[in-house]
Amino acid sequence: MSGVIEEQALELDTDDDGLLDLEELELGTDLNDPDSDNDGLLDGQEVNDHDTDPIDPDTDGDNWDDGDEVELGYDPNDPNDPGFEEE
Repeated sequence: MSGVIEEQALELDTDDDGLLDLEELELGTDLNDPDSDNDGLLDGQEVNDHDTDPIDPDTDGDNWDDGDEVELGYDPNDPNDPGFEEE
């Protein structure tokens, strides 16, 4: 019986963000907050879809949150996207 419980625990995603709790512990994200860095992307989207940092709201350091860049069709990993250059 304990094997089943252990297997279920390994498959747990407490905050339903697309990352298992075990992955969140490894990455340092908050297992009770689906968007640990509050950038508008779920932690799972950042890791699985966009290759961005789920604990840094601005992965590419261009002063635009990852979620805003994705929403506007820009690459959150490219600090030189059009319209985002620093003045």
